[in-house]
Amino acid sequence: METLKEIFTHLEFLGYEIKDGSNDDGGSKYYLALHPNLNNQLILEVRPNFITFLGRSTSSKPISIEMIKYINTANVSMFISNAYYEKSEEDKTIITFKATYIGNYSKQLFGQFCNFLEEDQHIFKSLEHFDELFVN
Repeated sequence: METLKEIFTHLEFLGYEIKDGSNDDGGSKYYLALHPNLNNQLILEVRPNFITFLGRSTSSKPISIEMIKYINTANVSMFISNAYYEKSEEDKTIITFKATYIGNYSKQLFGQFCNFLEEDQHIFKSLEHFDELFVN
């Protein structure tokens, strides 16, 4: 939990608000990192010093083979994240970005992790045909 607390302090310094999103039903603990200008993150402490960050984006367009090819191309270009898609009940396309921070907290390393996380989402949105494939 110590690493997680230090990560929360770092994220709060960057302007994130941390909220406990867990239920009292004994299920998995997760947290929300909310930011007015940067991408919000869902944070899961899978194990001590093994912390997964998830970000999501939704398109009202249904999934297509072109979208799948785009996601695969983006995955090759991104630094630390993997992107994958899901189809919602309303036939919308949900893109999830997943990256895992492993190890003890280090201000320098976690700072790089945060930079790469934001850069990956920028890379995803900057490849050719993003707007025509995903923007409503």
